[in-house]
Amino acid sequence: TNNATAEESATSSAELNDQARNLRDQISRFHLRQMTEGEEEQEEEG
Repeated sequence: TNNATAEESATSSAELNDQARNLRDQISRFHLRQMTEGEEEQEEEG
């Protein structure tokens, strides 16, 4: 029925929101540093 489908959709939406929030929290823990030109050249050579 439409009611069951709407309920499933709402549940899925809430679950995806939670997953997105968790992923955002995990990603925010990573900090990338900017490489200097010398470091970039060394990485290309090595």
